Amino acid sequence: MRKEPFIALMICILPGASFDETVCENRGELKTPLGTLDEQVCKTPNRPGSSTHQFLLAKKTILSGPYPMMFSHGNKNNSLMAIQGPPDPELSCSSQIFLIDLTSTKPHVYAFGIKNACAEYHWASWGKKRSVIAIKDNIRFTYSNGNLSSPPDDFGDGTPLSRRFPEDGKPLRMWPFVEELPIP
Repeated sequence: MRKEPFIALMICILPGASFDETVCENRGELKTPLGTLDEQVCKTPNRPGSSTHQFLLAKKTILSGPYPMMFSHGNKNNSLMAIQGPPDPELSCSSQIFLIDLTSTKPHVYAFGIKNACAEYHWASWGKKRSVIAIKDNIRFTYSNGNLSSPPDDFGDGTPLSRRFPEDGKPLRMWPFVEELPIP
């Protein structure tokens, strides 16, 4: 194969190829015990819908996902904070909330909510030994000693979540979840 036609073809194709770099815009910063937490929204020009929301601690990404995510609430020294997750296309609402824990020397990030249901931040009580984060319908998750615990599969009155939100007679598909996310 001759190189000239290949080079000519590449010269014609390359200008049309997208070499757009991702552009990040800082949306704010927060002083925490482990350093500054920056919130950024990153976009790739000429690619609609490709925005990413990032939270960086000391310039290292600790949480990233589709735009938008929203800071919901934090304790008074910003060592624990709840971040509302992005909308889930299947549910038309957020399906998870994130807890960022900066109380020890290493940050921890947890995703939590109710599988197959909206997980909208409702309120939080940040105690010294135990914190409680409630999502809509007052479903409470408890954080203590570095562990985030999900509530029982009922509302404390014995009514299972699946009965509170009937699903056309299908078997139980909704349950509380907690997952610690790896920090890249």
